[in-house]
Amino acid sequence: MLYQLMLVCVCVVACSAEFYQVPKDDYSPERLRHDREELKRRIECFMDRGPCTHITAAYRKCAEDMVLTACIKCSPELKSLAQAFLNGVKENYPAAYKELILKYDPTTLNFNAFESAVGVIKTILSALPSLPSGASVPSIPSVPSIPSVPSIPSVPGIPSLASKPSLPLFPSWQKS
Repeated sequence: MLYQLMLVCVCVVACSAEFYQVPKDDYSPERLRHDREELKRRIECFMDRGPCTHITAAYRKCAEDMVLTACIKCSPELKSLAQAFLNGVKENYPAAYKELILKYDPTTLNFNAFESAVGVIKTILSALPSLPSGASVPSIPSVPSIPSVPSIPSVPGIPSLASKPSLPLFPSWQKS
C-alpha cells in the first residue's frame, strides 16, 4: 500500500513538472502581439533594463531554457504567447528582436529551432515580396544531359578493371 501511494506521488510530481510552471498571462496572444506598449515593457524586462511583473519575471526565468530546448517544456498556451510576443517584437521592434536573440542565444545555434517550435514567422520568408495575383514563378531551365562515355574495348591478355576483385578495406598487413 505504501509503495502504491509513493508511486502515485511520484507520478503527480512528474506530470506537474511536464510544463514550465508560470502564472496565467492576462494577455491573449492576439492582444499581446498588437499592444506595442506591452511589447516594449516586456522587452525591457527580458533585457534587464526595466521592471518585470510577476508574470514576465516567470517568463524571463525560463526564457534561456526555452530557447536551448526548443520550448520542449512549453504548454500550448505558452507557445502561443511566445509566438505572439516574438512576432510582435519582430514586426514592431526589429533591433530589439536581434538583441533578444543575442542575449538568450549568443551562439545563435538554437534560436531557429526555438522559432520553429513556437511557430514564429521566419524572417527570410516574411522579407520576400509577394507575387502579384495570377503571376507564377518562372521555371528553371533544365540542364542538358551529359553524353555517356564510350566503353573502352578490352585488350586480349590484359584483364579489365571490371573483372578485378575489390580490395578489402583493411588489408591483413594493416591490422595490428
